[in-house]
Amino acid sequence: TVFLMSGGMILPYIYGVIYLKEPFGILRFAALILIFLGVILSNGSGGKASKKQLFMCIAVFILNGFVSIISKMHQIETVHSTVTAAEYVMLGGIFKFIFCGILFFSVKDKSEEKKTSDKKNIVLKAVSLIALAAVCDGVSYLLQLYGASNLPATVLYPFITGGGIVF
Repeated sequence: TVFLMSGGMILPYIYGVIYLKEPFGILRFAALILIFLGVILSNGSGGKASKKQLFMCIAVFILNGFVSIISKMHQIETVHSTVTAAEYVMLGGIFKFIFCGILFFSVKDKSEEKKTSDKKNIVLKAVSLIALAAVCDGVSYLLQLYGASNLPATVLYPFITGGGIVF
């Protein structure tokens, strides 16, 4: 839902205003109000969520926001030595590739046994898709990190997350 993604917009926005002393303009405030309205309107389905579902949604909201805050902090860090943005993205991509590969190969197919050639085809397509996803995600994240070093968090993260929702 929009609620889950809005953590990546709202928390970095608040962090930018409070801790980074970024300007709090009327247009940015209006955008924050629109985000809240979008969350409220998108979650008005009338369904009742269990406590577990509610806990998971709040956890994803907070974790999504902290990923954006940590990215911003990494890019503006000047006191301690850090890895470069490209190294950061590359390490993340390698981790995601390995993690997704492990998940893919650990899932058992409960349908009938398939031919060996079909299995090889499926594995080749899956590994190719995982690699392509890692590269595309890495490039987009690298661009986001470069943006984090040059743009205010109050602008960058609502733009990125909102754009992701739109696309």
